[in-house]
Amino acid sequence: MEKNGGCLTEKFIEVVIGRTFSLDRKLGKLRIGDFPSDAPRDFIGVLLQINLEIQKCLISLQRSIGNLKDVSSDERNQLEETIRGNAIRFSHLISFLHELIQFIEESNIEYIPQGIVYSIENLITKIQPNSKFMIYPQWRYNYEYIEIIKLLRRVMINIPSIEEIIGSFAERFVILSFPSAEKDNVLLHCIFGHEIGHFIDEVQGISSDILKDVKIDEKLLEEVVTQVSKTKFKAEQHGREEITLNYFIEEEKLKADFREDITKQLGRWIEELISDALAIHLFGPSYFFAFTEFILTQQDLDKSSKDHPSPRIRISLLLDELKERGYYNVFDKKTTHEIKKWRDFLSYTKEGEKGHLQKLYDSSMKSTIPKIKEKTNIAVKEISYTHQMFKSDTPMLTSSLLYLIPPNELVNIKEKGTKPASIVSILNAGWVFNLTQMDKLYKMLRASSPEEKLQAKYKFNQIILKAVELSEIHRIINEKTMEIENEENTEK
Repeated sequence: MEKNGGCLTEKFIEVVIGRTFSLDRKLGKLRIGDFPSDAPRDFIGVLLQINLEIQKCLISLQRSIGNLKDVSSDERNQLEETIRGNAIRFSHLISFLHELIQFIEESNIEYIPQGIVYSIENLITKIQPNSKFMIYPQWRYNYEYIEIIKLLRRVMINIPSIEEIIGSFAERFVILSFPSAEKDNVLLHCIFGHEIGHFIDEVQGISSDILKDVKIDEKLLEEVVTQVSKTKFKAEQHGREEITLNYFIEEEKLKADFREDITKQLGRWIEELISDALAIHLFGPSYFFAFTEFILTQQDLDKSSKDHPSPRIRISLLLDELKERGYYNVFDKKTTHEIKKWRDFLSYTKEGEKGHLQKLYDSSMKSTIPKIKEKTNIAVKEISYTHQMFKSDTPMLTSSLLYLIPPNELVNIKEKGTKPASIVSILNAGWVFNLTQMDKLYKMLRASSPEEKLQAKYKFNQIILKAVELSEIHRIINEKTMEIENEENTEK
């Protein structure tokens, strides 16, 4: 029995070691793939190193089994159980690494719009230069954010050299995802501004600072607890027809539990609103237009969840931010009309009757939103997109679209030349045109049926995407030209 147990443990370790070799081959093949940036390939290097460390640990366990021949039977059984437990743990770690492969496989350039990588890269490096990111399409119709370094540290805590491996790679590694069916919908991808907002919040700890000062209305909390504690249940087993909740739980305990749950939920809501506000700072009106197009196909106007406040609260915040950041003063008549539609929509779609709990959440959020605006304004002041940029860039870029010309350049009259348009200005010009002048495009392309109009929109998105790519190429050429000129001047 003992001998068989030892053989089985040794066989198990052999199988797990085989998995590390399989994973090594898979990662090696992936490494030669074509990616839109260096980050996926660099991340493969990290996984290869971790896999090698696991492999070494398993080989060490394998040798340990061979060294148990002269150990007493009882001690041998105990040691084998420990070795087997460690081998199982390493097997789970390999499974975890295997799960990460899906992100890498789908981050291939075939599935990713290159222009979006440029826009995100420009922002991420400004926020935290030693951080990297990767984008992949997902099958759920959603945009999501995952930070992997923190997860790797927690999962791989007992792997030798894990800090050294991760430290040489990046401070943070962000994985962003988008709905796979929307790959070519570059204007909708302005929603990535929200996911980048989560990254900024994580780096700067904005939500943690705000949550410390959140005030819960004690009177409303008392009303909630009183209402819930008097909830009646059938209770024949207690010798009564009905029984209230306070029969089982004291009101003070119920109150403490509610306060804890409400604080946690408010914390998650604050994170979402912070990310929305930051997205407006980074992407300007283009984020508002993308968000509103997306959210109301996903969620009812007044439907909130444990993780997200209602779209009404979020849209109201975004409209306020646009106004306070000066965009209302620079919108043309047609864009102003589009914004007015949303304000009117919020006005005439009345909220339903609110219970005590919903009033409690609303009360807390109302006092918190000014702090969200203040903190987010400070957080990205140096890299914000402004209404002045919108005013100076979008009219010229929008006019290019009228002739189906990618709006990647701005005429520099003083220097009698051109300069690359900022990616955010290109996206804003795209949205303004999309909302106010698409009829002209349909007419130009003779698109009258729904199918023809969808095809025209696809072509329009391709023009915007091309503009983003050309703008980045132009910027890089200018940058390299300046470097060469500086070197030549230094030599002189």
